This record gives sequence, C-alpha cells and structure tokens, in this order.
Amino acid sequence: KNFTESIRVLDTEKVKEIVELLNNKQRLIVIARGLNKSIAHYFEYIFSGLGFEVIFPEDYFFRKMWLNSIRDSDLVFFFSYGGEDMQLIKNIEELNVKSKATVISITSANNNTIQNLSHINLYVFADHIEYEGINMTSRVAMIGIIELIAYQYMEELQKKQTDNNE
Repeated sequence: KNFTESIRVLDTEKVKEIVELLNNKQRLIVIARGLNKSIAHYFEYIFSGLGFEVIFPEDYFFRKMWLNSIRDSDLVFFFSYGGEDMQLIKNIEELNVKSKATVISITSANNNTIQNLSHINLYVFADHIEYEGINMTSRVAMIGIIELIAYQYMEELQKKQTDNNE
C-alpha cells in the first residue's frame, strides 16, 4: 500500500524537471548514509548505465572532499528516509552556500529539514520498522521513484532519436 501511494502522489512535474536537468548530462553526485547507501548504490548502477558520470562518496571524509569540489552544474541527490540526518543536513547547508548545484532529495512524506533545504524533493510513504534497534523501514518506494526517473529519461532519449531520424 505504501509503494502504491508513493507512486500515486508522485509529482510528475518534478519528475519532468529532473529529467530536463538530466538531459543536460550533468555530473551526478549521490549522498546517503546507513540503509540508504543501498539505494545510492542502485542509483549509481542505473545512471552509470545510462552514460552519466556518477559519484557516490560513501564515507564521511570522502563525502566532505567531494562536496568541496561541487560544480554549479552538478545534480546532487540526497537519500534520507527520515529527512533529519544531521550530517546530511550540514552537507546540504554547506553545499547551498558554496555552489549553485541543484539539490534533489527523496525523503519520507513528513515535513522534514532535508526536504526543506532541497531545490526538488520527492517523497515516499513507508511504515517505520525497527527490529532490535535496527532500522528496517522499506526503501522499495525510493527504488521505484529512481526507476521512474530513469525510465522517463530513457523515453525522452528515444523520442529525441525518433524526432532526429524523421
């Protein structure tokens, strides 16, 4: 039900805006911590396969190094289910001061800090699940949104190729 609701309420105008930004073949930086790292690896795989330069700095110092070398034309994706990760919030705040890079985030549907600091936010629904102190909240809806963006981008490419061949 959460996956279906996340897709049902997806803001298609925001997806189109992201695809337009992707059409300019920006460098993509993906930032995530904890369980969201798995989502970031999947994002890296999908968009590298589409021909993008994708950078996923996994640890704190590598992330700090990359955020210091952000280009204004970069698209920086933040994945944070709760949207209140203090390290990521600090990263976005510094990024917004140092550059004009576009910050795109996927967070939970609740009003949160990362959502409010992002230029574009897409949100998902999921029931918070914790087992023996470990966050096991589903990230399937995040994967679905990443795939929808990728598929929309591929459709745009095919449409342009068809238009160029006519």
